[in-house]
Amino acid sequence: MALDYLENLPLSTKEKEGLAELGVSSAPALLAMLKAAPEAIENYLGYEKTHDLARALEARVSEAEKRIVGSPATRSFKTGAIVSRGVPRIKPPAYSVEDRDNLFNELERLRQHNDGSLKSSQQIESLEQRLNSLLEKA
Repeated sequence: MALDYLENLPLSTKEKEGLAELGVSSAPALLAMLKAAPEAIENYLGYEKTHDLARALEARVSEAEKRIVGSPATRSFKTGAIVSRGVPRIKPPAYSVEDRDNLFNELERLRQHNDGSLKSSQQIESLEQRLNSLLEKA
């Protein structure tokens, strides 16, 4: 069922029902939608009917509503990069990154070639402890 403001517009019942499904509650709101995305409505109604609809809606809305519809929308959110602040500085770790990488690589090598012996398990455990104690310095 079409909304009241759609009743006397130059559209078929099917077209009015299609516009009503958009959930637009008033003539100014539909006019604003039409101005914001004319191509979408033209795809639905065609060029001539869309322009006839725009003229009919403009005749129905007050001058104050026309000014509101014609003004750019205000943004309520910020977009883009924040350039007013400097780049945050990340503290370097309290340990040598090179030592950490060497311990980690050696640990990975031992795990891949682990033969299940007591000696291999002890070496892995020792490297894990050294790596953990190094990382705890952070």
